[in-house]
Amino acid sequence: MRGRLKSSTPQEAANIKSFEDLYAVKDHALIGAPHPFFVLPSCLGNTVFKHPKLFDFMEHSHFYTKTINFNRKAALAAERLQVPLVANSDIHSLSWFGKDYTMIDAVPTVDGIIDALKKKAIGKNKNIATAFSTPHSFSTFLKTGILFAPKALHYFLFQHGKPYNFITEREGTTSKSESNVTIESP
Repeated sequence: MRGRLKSSTPQEAANIKSFEDLYAVKDHALIGAPHPFFVLPSCLGNTVFKHPKLFDFMEHSHFYTKTINFNRKAALAAERLQVPLVANSDIHSLSWFGKDYTMIDAVPTVDGIIDALKKKAIGKNKNIATAFSTPHSFSTFLKTGILFAPKALHYFLFQHGKPYNFITEREGTTSKSESNVTIESP
């Protein structure tokens, strides 16, 4: 769980251990769902839908290609929960700086940006934040995955302790994963 508390102490932030703790500080915290649908066990996944009033934004991660893109679900979740989609470079290499970013219609202060992001992304606030992003090339994606996300690679290759079978399970896993998110019209 990540969030930036507008007026908190390091001790208050360190005491956040559960969703209930996050709800307790929601009035003075900016709470985002970091890359919620990535294949890491620590990612929130469909849990974001169990807490529809908790998250102020969904993160659009830099780590994707044109064909491998776990951000699609994050974009759908942001739309369904009526919160902004926020992109960031999350740089592990300086050359990626600026690859992904968000333009926010706000007073250019920390509090102004936080206040803007806490507004529901509906009506006149629908475009309060606009995410800009460029996909990685497949080779950069693989290098990055191997160098900076060994847990994700291990999880992807050995889901639940068993080897991942790319030939027989690939289509079924994708379908199962995508079927967990249902977007309903209001």
